[in-house]
Amino acid sequence: MITGRLILGDQLHPGHSWYQRVDPSVRYFLIEAREEQTYAPQHRQKMLGFLAAMRRFAAWLESKGHAVTYVPIGAGVRDLASYVAKAQKDGRVHQWEMQEPDEYRLDAALRPLMAQVVSCEHFMTERHYVAAFFAGKKTYLMESFYRDQRKKTGILMDGEQPHGGSWNYDAENR
Repeated sequence: MITGRLILGDQLHPGHSWYQRVDPSVRYFLIEAREEQTYAPQHRQKMLGFLAAMRRFAAWLESKGHAVTYVPIGAGVRDLASYVAKAQKDGRVHQWEMQEPDEYRLDAALRPLMAQVVSCEHFMTERHYVAAFFAGKKTYLMESFYRDQRKKTGILMDGEQPHGGSWNYDAENR
């Protein structure tokens, strides 16, 4: 039984934990869906850049021994959710996994179809931490979040104090 792992065009990170070992029960899917090219106005060069990067990443995965299905734009896939649902219904994929999409619209469309959703490993802070940090607050002041992150990670900190002696330099940036 095959586990399909969907890789989106902005998730081409070779250092992701998924790719550290080859699993014969896993197949990676990179899909050039029409909706991803048309949901918002985009420059043609940007679209070509995304598609070229996806194709190159698929080749890289194959060179590392991973099983890959690459679906080009000419295959007529309208949207990712339809492809995922059909592949599972047809029995080509037993279950699906994905990395958390950066876009809400994709998260909303794809998450219900997934057996597992893992971190995309793009960000220092996981979504659940951000949600918990702002839960119950009347205002979402990013300044308080940035301070929290600096304290948590130690980045731009000298002990308990901000590096340079100030938490921000907003007044100088206005």
